[in-house]
Amino acid sequence: MDLDPLAILDALPDAALLRDADGVVRHANPAAERLLGVRAAEVVGGCELPGISAEELDRGEAKFEIWTLDRPTMVEIVQVEGGGSLVLYGDNSWRYYISRYFDRFREMMSALTPIRGFADLLRVGAGGAVNPQQDQMLETIVNNAVKLRREMLSKCYQCMMLSFMTHLLRP
Repeated sequence: MDLDPLAILDALPDAALLRDADGVVRHANPAAERLLGVRAAEVVGGCELPGISAEELDRGEAKFEIWTLDRPTMVEIVQVEGGGSLVLYGDNSWRYYISRYFDRFREMMSALTPIRGFADLLRVGAGGAVNPQQDQMLETIVNNAVKLRREMLSKCYQCMMLSFMTHLLRP
């Protein structure tokens, strides 16, 4: 059984543009419209590729990120036999949002760590004697810091999983 290479490209969830040795786009798969916002008829027969400059194309094989339709998109240019190239555009949103979640999580953890640390130091007398009432207040601070950290870890994990699952289930 022979597999039709264009049928394989058409089945990809990522946008795929096939260029000949002269740089002319000869095929655009259905995902190109969804991911790039262009119809196949707009790019097939031309040399310009959405979001990619002539300098980037001249580099040959490359992998870089661009923004298409307000979302981060990973572009990979792969040389194929006969001198042409395959240009793949992959939705990179889930990586972008996970990175943003991690950045925000790190900021919050950075703010929370000294709160708990200083409260622990005060409880052991590093700032002078602590009466029982103050010790109870410091214990509440420490317990709430631990609880907040646990909740933040849980929410961060949930956001990452949701973002990743959204990427896997996209059409």
